[in-house]
Amino acid sequence: MAQHLLELSPTHVLDPMGGTGTVSHALSLLGIEVTYGDLFRFNVQAARGLFTSNKENVLQARRAVQTAISCDGIITREFSGMFFTDDENRWLDGVMKKIGFGKAEGYRNVLFYALAQACLKKRPYNLFHRANLYMRLSDVPRTFGNLVTWNTSFVDHINTSLLDAIRVSESLVAPITVVDACDATDHKGNFDLVYVDPPYFRKKSSTDSYMRRYHFLEGLANYSNWHTLFDVNSGVKEFKQECRPSEWDSADKVLAGIFSVAETYSRASLAISYVDEEEPSIRRITHALKKVRKKVRHVSIATSTALSNSTRREMLIIATN
Repeated sequence: MAQHLLELSPTHVLDPMGGTGTVSHALSLLGIEVTYGDLFRFNVQAARGLFTSNKENVLQARRAVQTAISCDGIITREFSGMFFTDDENRWLDGVMKKIGFGKAEGYRNVLFYALAQACLKKRPYNLFHRANLYMRLSDVPRTFGNLVTWNTSFVDHINTSLLDAIRVSESLVAPITVVDACDATDHKGNFDLVYVDPPYFRKKSSTDSYMRRYHFLEGLANYSNWHTLFDVNSGVKEFKQECRPSEWDSADKVLAGIFSVAETYSRASLAISYVDEEEPSIRRITHALKKVRKKVRHVSIATSTALSNSTRREMLIIATN
């Protein structure tokens, strides 16, 4: 993927839907300056921890984890039996207090990054869209090794991710600037390439929104006022509709969002990561882009899926002036 972007000879790339930061990191390794952005606060805070950590931050984070004292808090009170055990919930409340009271931003960010990674690793499917703790706790024969990962302690997972953060931050070649959470069209700067990794929607089945899948992590990033944000009538305590970021949560919103990004950064080339045979279709996206760019081409990248023998076509849609 990054090599295809390199062919466009960019000097400053905007990654406004940066997510895990994988593409931002890859571009930095190629010597390209990157501005990382994301709509969600948890992704932004985790990216800051991943890209700006140092050994002192990591040592502080390790000490915080080792000295965290379990206590009753919002996770213990509101999420019992949903995602983690009661003991784990109390520990999470304790470590979140450590993050909240930490004075050094670098330490808070790298600890949050590692904590978010630990939360994902301990969840079935690495998601929070269902209250399915029972999948982990059921005493049934298993044909897969996930149970070991699920039952590994938060402390062990966090320590592993802290080492990962140091390796990533020390590997950077070109700078990565992480900006506050905002919409993809709200960034300021002279970008010659904008890389967009939008959601896509299945033609024959429903697709959970990004917010529904990761609402628990967004709650952690808003820990002090989380109690005002979640819907008490939701089975998984996801955010109230009026408290959710304005994400691209339908095919029409994705299409409109891509067009808006293309208009906003009119001087920049666009590279859109996508999968064929999903919605909105590549044909519709291409048609929209041709209204605001002179050239639109497709690059096909074959990727094998993890759980089947089939191959899906991952596409890179490149639009240039």
